[in-house]
Formats: sequence, C-alpha cells, structure tokens
Amino acid sequence: NILPILVHQLMHRPNDAADCRSLFEAGESFRKADHHQDALRCYKRAIRGLGSLAGEDADRLFVDVVLKYALIFSPSEDYKEISAWIREAILRAEGSVVQSFQALLKMYLALFMWYDNRRDAAIRQFNEGWAMAQAGKNPAIRHYAGALRMYFLFWQGRFRDVVGVYEETVPKVARYPRSGFSTMVTISLGLCLSFCGRTTEGVGMLRGIQAHCRKIGDSLALGKASLGLASVLLVTGRTEEGMAVLETLRIAFDESPLRTASGERRMF
Repeated sequence: NILPILVHQLMHRPNDAADCRSLFEAGESFRKADHHQDALRCYKRAIRGLGSLAGEDADRLFVDVVLKYALIFSPSEDYKEISAWIREAILRAEGSVVQSFQALLKMYLALFMWYDNRRDAAIRQFNEGWAMAQAGKNPAIRHYAGALRMYFLFWQGRFRDVVGVYEETVPKVARYPRSGFSTMVTISLGLCLSFCGRTTEGVGMLRGIQAHCRKIGDSLALGKASLGLASVLLVTGRTEEGMAVLETLRIAFDESPLRTASGERRMF
C-alpha cells in the first residue's frame, strides 16, 4: 500500500494546493477504513496548509476538510483549535458554492462551545445552525443536522427529545447499523432509548456498536460504548451483567497502549 508512503512525504514538505487535496483524499481513505487517527493527521495537515492559500477552490476544500475533521474529532482532545478552524470555515463558506455547509459548521461550533461551558451561547449558536439547515433544500444536510441535533440534545439531558428526533429522522427500514450516524451519536441514542423505557432496543444498539468497534479496532469508542452499556445494565438491576462488562473493559484497558507517559489511562 503506497498510501502511508505518500502521506509520509506530504507530512515532511511545504504543502501547496495539490498537496492539500492529496492529504484530504488520503484522510478520506483512512476515515472510510475507520483509521480515524491517521485520517485526523491528514486532515490537520491539509487544514494548516490551506490556511495560507486563497481562492474559491481553496475555500471550498478548507470547508470540506474542516467538516470531515469535526465529524470524527473526539471532544476528549483539545477543541479550541478545531473551534478556531470552524469559525474560519464559516467565513470562507460565505458567498461560495459551499455556503449551505455553514449550517453544519455552526452546529459543530455550538457543540464545542458547550464543552467549553458556554451553555447559553452554545444553544443560541446551535439553534441558528439548525434553523439554517431546515430552511435549506439539501436533504443530506438536513439529515446530517438531525444527527447533530440528537447529540446536542443528549448533552442537555433531553433524552426523550433525542428519541423523538431519531423517530422523525430515520425510517424504520434504515435503523442501526445502516443509519449512517456516527459512533458517538449511536452510543448516545442507545443510552437515551434505554433510559426512556426501551431498554431492549437500547441495549441491543449498544451491544451492536460494541461489536462494530471491536471489528474496526476503535478502542476508545469501544470503551465509551462499554461504559454506556454497563451503566444501563446496572441501573436496570442487571448487576452481574453490568459488572462483567466493566471487568472486561478493565482488563482490556490494562493491556491497552492508550495511556499517557505516566501510565494514566487516557480514555477518561
């Protein structure tokens, strides 16, 4: 596979517009193969290269790359840099062929504002992006916005509203695992279904995402799905099952490379 060799070369030289396009395409290949850390490295390099490039093509690519970066970005990392990139992408999308993407960018920015404890401003920002998405005529953006809305409602503790958006957004014939929602949205939805009395469906969704994370080797997401599943099992009185999930998780992370230099687990 020549892709890692190409990426290595691009990472060690100044990048022009063609290089940034190649980095984006490499990131897309990694993302579709569920190699998210490799994808993020490519996206980040492309974003930084595009930061000094002007023109409509550069603006469009910058918006595309930032959106894909935000899609798989983990809030456990430093989100201030991605917030700055999103703000720049909103400005660069103005008046361009990707102006409709401003709605999604505003919704993503609201999520990172929420993580930064700017709750009132985050809600205003999210509502502005949601209104823009609903006013537009692009069904893909509206569907994407629905997934983001579910995740934002989850963080507000509005579990029944999350389930309501799920019912409105995803037809019964296209439910998980074919829904296309991100891993974290699916985990959040599984928790909400469980805590709203649909425990069998919620637990099934969480077990399904566990299996998916094992298959693709996403240890961090697997840990979050397992914690969610364990919490549901414990709260609903299935103590032995819940403790078994936690013990399996403990063993897995004791053997995992996901640690800091001091040996502290990074999952939390």
